[in-house]
Amino acid sequence: RRWMWRSGWVMTALALSAAALALWGVSRAASAPHWWNPPRATSARVIRNAEEVEGAAMAQLTLVRESNAPWSVSISQHDANDWLAARLPLWLESRGQQLPAQVRTVSAAFTGEGVYLGAKVHPGGRVFWVLAEPRVDDRGLWLTAVRAGMGDVPVPVDQALASDLLPPEARAVLRGEQPALADVSTTVDGSRRVRLVHLRPTPGSLEVSAVTEGR
Repeated sequence: RRWMWRSGWVMTALALSAAALALWGVSRAASAPHWWNPPRATSARVIRNAEEVEGAAMAQLTLVRESNAPWSVSISQHDANDWLAARLPLWLESRGQQLPAQVRTVSAAFTGEGVYLGAKVHPGGRVFWVLAEPRVDDRGLWLTAVRAGMGDVPVPVDQALASDLLPPEARAVLRGEQPALADVSTTVDGSRRVRLVHLRPTPGSLEVSAVTEGR
């Protein structure tokens, strides 16, 4: 089995970028995009799987590995969306954050083109989304939008990101002007750090490469 892996920086960047789309106050395109299929947050199966994903993530992060040797794991689209549905609000709450009040659902889809990030907002129940190309370099984790839309209707990226309702920081991130996260490492066991080095979206999964530094 390929254990699914999640870290604060990856999920935070994906989820908050999706949630920022809720601030496009535009009523257009009632139908959802073809990839939109979020799980039901109250489903016992979804809740159980999301908790198992967290456990597997912690196991991967704390696993004893050869220092500075690269390692890779995979996040499935199915597991990522279960976690976003069932655990994201609680995870944000534990860090003193929350989704915008208009957001009811966030979801992601992994393709060879990049990562689709979407948010369903109310009133209206519209789905707003971007297709972002993730990359990691010495300046951080980037999520640059290359496509955007409302429902199944494409919208020019420049037009979608021009709204004053979108927070300036979110616009800068999605335009590729600044990284979504500047620090792509996290401390584990008090003396080791796991550093993200590469993200590669493929159909149905996100391949994550990292190194564990320290003892």
